Amino acid sequence: MARDELCEFLRERSKDQASLDVLSVPCGIPREFVAAVEQFRGAGGVTTGIRFHVLDLDHDVLRQAEILAGQHGIALIAHHGDALDMRTYAGEFDFITSTGLGEFLDDNQLATLYAAFHRVLRPGGIMVTSAMRCLRFSDYLLRLAELHARYRSADDLAAVATLLGPGQCPVFSPGDICPDNNLITSEGVRFIDFESAEFHSVFLDAAYLRMPFSSCWCVSRLPDDLAAEAEAAYRALVSAAYPELADEAHWQRGIRLATAAWTLHAMSYLLDRSMIADRLINLSESRSPTARQLLRYRWQVLLAELEGTGELPAISVLMRQLLTSTESWQVPEMPGYPAFS
Repeated sequence: MARDELCEFLRERSKDQASLDVLSVPCGIPREFVAAVEQFRGAGGVTTGIRFHVLDLDHDVLRQAEILAGQHGIALIAHHGDALDMRTYAGEFDFITSTGLGEFLDDNQLATLYAAFHRVLRPGGIMVTSAMRCLRFSDYLLRLAELHARYRSADDLAAVATLLGPGQCPVFSPGDICPDNNLITSEGVRFIDFESAEFHSVFLDAAYLRMPFSSCWCVSRLPDDLAAEAEAAYRALVSAAYPELADEAHWQRGIRLATAAWTLHAMSYLLDRSMIADRLINLSESRSPTARQLLRYRWQVLLAELEGTGELPAISVLMRQLLTSTESWQVPEMPGYPAFS
């Protein structure tokens, strides 16, 4: 339970850290949150130096949370806003608990939420979340209330979360390594756009070559042999630093997870507008793909990567459903780059 996880965290960390920040999002009426603090105090714990934060979209809920906590002598720092909006979060936290929200988010919304948590969670911090098992009667009652739950296992949640942080084999990356963000000079390639620079998983950069160009507007198909050659060259370089990347199964799974991460990320900024109308990704470039064209291509590539692996089954089903439900868009298949035609 989240209560026990938080209580154990407070016991362990309060011994060594003079101050801690704990966040509940969305807080709702934070009975478990309060129960954890009471349990910690009952075991002799002292909350001096521990700041308790709550975040919710509902002003009334935040007021009720403050009243409940006040009755137990707990001062809350209330934050009003959308949990999926990075601008909502002020400061950094050592512990984040989020229960009862992820079950009602689709995969790309969940990835957005976890990405926000990753950015505000301090190094060594802990995030506790929840998932639901599908029970027929419970699901029936939820649907009567027009609540549509997404059922995920702990392994599903862990797989999505591992896509977002440095994890194993971190590299420093410009972050947005599209072709138009590089210069080819007499001394080799020079990166010129570091707006999104960060340490992240080596696979997030490697997937750029296979998708290709995960966050770019100038997307077309690369010849298979060229993409494979480029990927092999990059893999040889990073394997010198991380020998485990030479393992074929490890490398291929990492690429698949990264492809899923980039695909879900693209949906967060392309899908809403595409449901209304279609248009070029780059309005000033007539050879740019359209948003719908790019989305369908991303879904096709990810589905092909996951097919037959047994990995991320819920995401595989989602890709099939999206491709089927958007056949009416009738957009052309992604063409190859003109330079290779």
